[in-house]
Amino acid sequence: MEPLLVKGLLRRILVVTPRRAKGTIGVLAECYGIWERRSPLTPRHVAGLVQGGHRVLVQPSQRRVFRDAEFAAAGAEDTADQSDCDAVLGVKQPAVSTVLPKATYAFFSHTIKAQAENMPLLDTLAAKECTLVDYECIVGPSGERLVAFGEYAGLAGAIGALSALGQRLLVEHGVSSPLLGIAPARYYGTLVDALKAVARAGEALRRNPCRDPVDGKPFVVSFVGDGRVSVGAQQVFDALGGGARLVDDVGALAARFERGFADDAPSFLGVVVRRGDRVAPRDGSRFDAADYLARPERYAVSYADDWHAKTSLLVNCAYWDERYPRALPHDRLPEFARLRGVADLGCDVGGSVECLERTTTPDLPCYSYDATKRTVASPDTASGGDFFVLGVDILPAELPREASQHFGDALIGLVPALAAEPPSIRAWPAPLAAATILEKGALTKPYAYVDELRGARGRASEAPAGALTAAGSTVVRLDGHLFDSGLINACLDVVERRLGAQHLRRLVLADEVRLERDVVELLRLLRAVEGGAHDVGRAQRADGAHALALPVDDRERHVGRELSLIHI
Repeated sequence: MEPLLVKGLLRRILVVTPRRAKGTIGVLAECYGIWERRSPLTPRHVAGLVQGGHRVLVQPSQRRVFRDAEFAAAGAEDTADQSDCDAVLGVKQPAVSTVLPKATYAFFSHTIKAQAENMPLLDTLAAKECTLVDYECIVGPSGERLVAFGEYAGLAGAIGALSALGQRLLVEHGVSSPLLGIAPARYYGTLVDALKAVARAGEALRRNPCRDPVDGKPFVVSFVGDGRVSVGAQQVFDALGGGARLVDDVGALAARFERGFADDAPSFLGVVVRRGDRVAPRDGSRFDAADYLARPERYAVSYADDWHAKTSLLVNCAYWDERYPRALPHDRLPEFARLRGVADLGCDVGGSVECLERTTTPDLPCYSYDATKRTVASPDTASGGDFFVLGVDILPAELPREASQHFGDALIGLVPALAAEPPSIRAWPAPLAAATILEKGALTKPYAYVDELRGARGRASEAPAGALTAAGSTVVRLDGHLFDSGLINACLDVVERRLGAQHLRRLVLADEVRLERDVVELLRLLRAVEGGAHDVGRAQRADGAHALALPVDDRERHVGRELSLIHI
């Protein structure tokens, strides 16, 4: 009889003890903002994990697009307590006060550039010996992002842009167009519903073409960039059907305008603006894509076949940082004579679309802009000014169900490794290991620069201005992060335009190979400007930071002004 009692006891223990052999996974309730309705995993993904032997704990949320009951039906446990989890997944960062000790987290952390607003979160994760994986850093062999929402930013952004254009045509020109039947993406239950509304508008445009109210020609939608975001935006344009037509390239667009338009011409023409269509080498040579990516400072804004002068709606989908020329700089605005609206889906404030002065929200997606005064004309409407600007920074959240499914499909293959016991990044797939910012509270080697960058910023902000100046000198403090090598190019611009016979006193930067190449380029330009030469001091320590020093010739008194780059 005794063996039977033992057997029964074991059975009861197995029933009441959660199985953790394959790890327990937590899903956060998003707290980033009222419009964040996405989830890193859908009920379908959860069902697969549960069937595979994982335990999944989902924090309850009334804001999330998937109901708590859907997750429960998939086998998840509905609980706010995530303390049993081996890996906790979110879309955006959790509240600092909720961070669990020694947990493994994965979310978009916005910490890899040492963003000041997220350093308290990073410090808390480190203090509690957590492991942190950032989705943004999960990339393939060619640097392509493997876990992202990009296509859905294009879809939601293009839907919103057509909706705003319809409103502007009505208010500013008294034109009631079929575009008024298109609402922003957040108003539709599914992407299919949204595209059906676009298709209905397109059919109405096919039957009764609508033209620009000023010149009577078709509207032109220019998609800047040809990556995932652009592909999503073009899907919306394609849904217009007979009301729109995508031409082959900017040359074909120019030819259409030269020939003129028949009465049955489509209401909208679309064109994809690629890199070689918007920049050109400064020396007049032929555009080379590889050279442009390697040395963008050698290129300037140049609009091939004057596509910009024909553009009615500019949809900016291209990646940008300060190394690259802008797609729409302030000084070129007067050339966009037909411009009715701009949708900056990259959402870089003051970046590629320089008139994007702030990000917007799904409930107030647009503001209007005065191109002459270079200022916002109306803060929360598509009407007024010269054109509207759309700059929503969480566009995929307007299509939360499909965007979550897309994102989870990309993430799901990595989740079991994240939740493995015991956690060890050395056993993780390479893309996952390379995206690990913290391991058990310590910055991993690829991201150790974050501490140095924070320290350098602190020293720069604490140093009294008087201590940095000398008689007869002008001191310029530059504050940026490792990935903004465009800061170096900004220095080059100063050298080219204003430095004259002045001298670069010292350049302090993080020890990073690509930036060292930029320093060589800086020296080349200095020699060209000054007719002199400088030697580079290698990897010296400057206030605790790795540095490259450009020494000043001691034989000169430098009674003129000096340019001193204090910190990068």
